[in-house]
Amino acid sequence: MKIAFIGLGNMGGPMAHNLHKAGHEVRAFDLSQPARDKLAADGVPIAADAKAAVQGAEVVITMLPASQHVEGLFLGAGDLLAQLPAGTLIIDCSTIAAATSRKVAEAAKAKGVAFIDAPVSGGTGGAIAGTLTFMVGGDAADLERARPILEKMGANIFHAGAVGAGQTAKICNNMLLGILMAGTSEAIALGVANGLDPKVLSEIMRRSSGGNWALEKYNPYPGVHENAPASKGYAGGFGTDLMLKDLGLSQENATAVKASTPLGGMARAIETGMPKMRIEESAARRQARIDQGKDTIVGVNKYRIQDEVPVEVLDIPASVRDEQIARLRNIKARRDAAAVQKALERITQVAEKGGNLLDASIDAVRLRATVGEVSDAMEKVFGRYVATTRVISGAYSSEYGDDEVIRSLRARTEKFLEKNGRRPRQLVTKMGQDGHDRGIKVVATAYADVGFDVDISPMFQTPEEAAKMAIENDVHVVGVSSLAAGHKTLVPELIEQLKKMGGQDIIVVVGGVIPPADYDFLYQKGVKGIFGPGTAVTDSADRVLQLLEEKYG
Repeated sequence: MKIAFIGLGNMGGPMAHNLHKAGHEVRAFDLSQPARDKLAADGVPIAADAKAAVQGAEVVITMLPASQHVEGLFLGAGDLLAQLPAGTLIIDCSTIAAATSRKVAEAAKAKGVAFIDAPVSGGTGGAIAGTLTFMVGGDAADLERARPILEKMGANIFHAGAVGAGQTAKICNNMLLGILMAGTSEAIALGVANGLDPKVLSEIMRRSSGGNWALEKYNPYPGVHENAPASKGYAGGFGTDLMLKDLGLSQENATAVKASTPLGGMARAIETGMPKMRIEESAARRQARIDQGKDTIVGVNKYRIQDEVPVEVLDIPASVRDEQIARLRNIKARRDAAAVQKALERITQVAEKGGNLLDASIDAVRLRATVGEVSDAMEKVFGRYVATTRVISGAYSSEYGDDEVIRSLRARTEKFLEKNGRRPRQLVTKMGQDGHDRGIKVVATAYADVGFDVDISPMFQTPEEAAKMAIENDVHVVGVSSLAAGHKTLVPELIEQLKKMGGQDIIVVVGGVIPPADYDFLYQKGVKGIFGPGTAVTDSADRVLQLLEEKYG
């Protein structure tokens, strides 16, 4: 049978190969050159484009990423449907919205072309082995016509109902898979943290009431299933973005039919970072209410002490840092370097192949390995986590409504734009080992709401990294947040780095927990504004704009 196969990704490529191996006359196409080359190496003829692929084809099989690709191919710019003669059978194996399948099917029917939706399950392993599950929506007669072809690619073929029913079955399946994968990952991680072997634990759960497909075929923990992405550095295979797309389809459908899917919704929300964003949004709204006095914080915005008694703050001299560095060098000089190196290599091996990382780390520390060295050993496998930072527009200002304070600040940023050709731009950064990021997220949101362009640096920046980011982003201001008493060391270093990189004109301001006794020191080092605890964000924005207006007019 003459078959056109369009879409040669991780799933489509092996499926087309299996049809070719079964003796069908397959002509394939994909926009990706590497995908085309890989299938061509297996002896499958490759067409110049999609229209060339379908010439003379009795059956057209598509395996595309999303709804817009399928609709665009058949009904949009691709207009492939116009190239197909009456009697052609379309088998769409993509995972898309059921409504899109019905739309394409209706247009195909008008031309005398048969259409079934046949999304698949089974992962890349199933695609390679030819053991996929097909969930088919369409006329029973069209399915029977397609069945001999589907049987060369899969082991299970289900007729779910009319056109679109296959897609509905698929999104239900993938929503459950998302929930199971998340739960399986957490369960195995819990066991490993308690010293269990992930392979043994996985087998116990697989044969018990917790058994599921992830444990059977696609274990999400490294080293359990040799061919699963988890054992290959999470590379290749079914992409996270595609799984997220499928979870999105399930939630869109749930909304449309008013079905309650709290677990499926949360699985998608976790992948998108939605819970974290909602927490940050709530924090910004809360801060806006505090700044206005709507929410009372005793001692901050109500019942403040008029004459505060100075609090003695322990001042740690810079020599302490030098002493600690010297001590660290001494420890490294006296320890068994070979034993430490072996212990660090073990950490890397455990991170790569699975095992008890805590046990391996404790062994290394007992040999006097540093926390940094232990972290570096893990980073070789895991990489370094960088949290997603987003400015949540409107969260802060919405609590003010049509308030004069907000309107005034916005008017001034607009005036700055008119005079200088761009908005005032600020980098908000955390440096050192200070891991508290609530404050900078709130500040970033508020400043954006009054008209600033705001950049947020990753956590744990060095002064050099922060300065480089400020220069590259061409900011007017760097706002440093400090809650861990590193300001007397880190802020002067940042200012020096800015000077070295040609950013001496960039204004540096500091906010956070800074003792009043340190203000003069910071001002002498070049800081232009300091905003201590209890400062309303709008007041800080007002001061920053004053500094900018004085400098740029």
